[in-house]
Amino acid sequence: MSEIIATIDVARTPEDVFAYLVDPSHAPEWTSGLVSREIVTPPPLGVGSRWRESRRVAGMSHEVEVEVTRHEPPGPGRAPPYVHGGRGETLGVEARFVVTVDALDDGGSRVTLGASIEGRSMFGRPLASRLRRAAEEEGDRPLRRLKQALEGSGRS
Repeated sequence: MSEIIATIDVARTPEDVFAYLVDPSHAPEWTSGLVSREIVTPPPLGVGSRWRESRRVAGMSHEVEVEVTRHEPPGPGRAPPYVHGGRGETLGVEARFVVTVDALDDGGSRVTLGASIEGRSMFGRPLASRLRRAAEEEGDRPLRRLKQALEGSGRS
């Protein structure tokens, strides 16, 4: 499995960053190619929660249902890192992601986004290769948009 990793530092607390990351209303502000997202399961967000999203990536539109596979949010007695991850499969391609929010000594956060895209069928393998190239070209842009949204808006 090949993994794509990007990291950025954000001048906001890990708790603020994590809350923003997992709030579906903010997803269009930083998620590349997102056209729409519909929550499928009732709150609260946790392992097993699902959403359906439509994306336009590498010149193609597709829909995928994503399931949360890891969710370690802030809470009583819990210190960073906070972790959120999931997986989705469509058109013979499986994508997995993990976002980790860790504390920096200055009170800010380090956000790391890891993703893997794998073909699971004869049709899915070339498609996965195309999607992986698009994700590699995208690089850290989603995290830069996240940083701008959190630092540049004066959010409190």
